[in-house]
Amino acid sequence: ALRITSPLDTAALTRALTALVARHPALRSIFRSGGEQLLQIVQRRHDVALEHFDAAALSESHLQAAVRAAYRRPFD
Repeated sequence: ALRITSPLDTAALTRALTALVARHPALRSIFRSGGEQLLQIVQRRHDVALEHFDAAALSESHLQAAVRAAYRRPFD
């Protein structure tokens, strides 16, 4: 989790993360089972989607609960 207390240009952050993923094949890799083997497949393109919410009004305990819920959520 990251706490940002100043204005954030989310479009610029999304572009930067998308460029980072484009430069590093490991960040675009998925793994599939191929019978007895595990196959690594590097995707050509992967757009980054950021989840954004304003936590300014949350108490510290509610913020911590939201962070815990976010990092426990499975991702693909």
